Amino acid sequence: MQALMPLPIEDLQMRLAELMNLPGHETMLDEAVLLDCYTSAFWWGKEQGWNEQQISGLITVHHQLLDNLRSHNFTLEDNLGALRKMMVGIGTKEDRNGGLDFMDISMASMLVEFVSSTFFQHYRLYEFLFSSEREEEVISTDLEVELIPPASLPHPPPLDEGLPEAMYLRHLAPPPPESPAVEVSSVHTADDVGEEAAKLEGGRQPDPGEIDIASDLLDGITSEDVQTVFDSVSEELFSSLQSNVAAELKERESEILRRINKIHRVLDTS
Repeated sequence: MQALMPLPIEDLQMRLAELMNLPGHETMLDEAVLLDCYTSAFWWGKEQGWNEQQISGLITVHHQLLDNLRSHNFTLEDNLGALRKMMVGIGTKEDRNGGLDFMDISMASMLVEFVSSTFFQHYRLYEFLFSSEREEEVISTDLEVELIPPASLPHPPPLDEGLPEAMYLRHLAPPPPESPAVEVSSVHTADDVGEEAAKLEGGRQPDPGEIDIASDLLDGITSEDVQTVFDSVSEELFSSLQSNVAAELKERESEILRRINKIHRVLDTS
């Protein structure tokens, strides 16, 4: 009892359920009612400033009255007589008492008033609760669970407003990984240039003067010149490609906006 005094009401209720052996208080109505009676009585005694012994006597009175009704089917008059017997000896020095001799007359009066307003006032309800059998109702419901399509089908299905596959592959799909280029570094001499020129001209061997002219031309070209030519050619190619992609995306965006506006007009008219 000493361990129960400082507990809040929620913890007190759970602890009383263990002490009173009421494991089904969350699903069974009769056990829930018993636990409510014990908890309310304990908390009321605590609010009145009673000590542990007096609160224990209050719980004992409730337990005895509820057990008389549950186990022995006591009528209201019989249980009132049982309460009267438990009150015997309060405020007197007689050896014969009902076990509540640690209380005084004022406490006994408060106890009787509390039990009358909580238990005896609703005695018929307690009789019906503990004597009548209730039918068990099984409540069930059907749940429909939608399964995803088999792995062989695309999931989720493509949207109606999605891009055509050809346009997606052309403009949005990531490019395929490029195969690593094999870099071949070689030193071209004048003889190599002459041989390559001979291959281009149908196998004719160039004159020594032509080889000298080609060598002079190559000697005047630097890496910066090659980079400049490469940048200018790349800019011309990619600028035209970027313009085409932007134009096609702009056209597709306008088409999607026209569809959305059409849907809005249909919804507004409906």
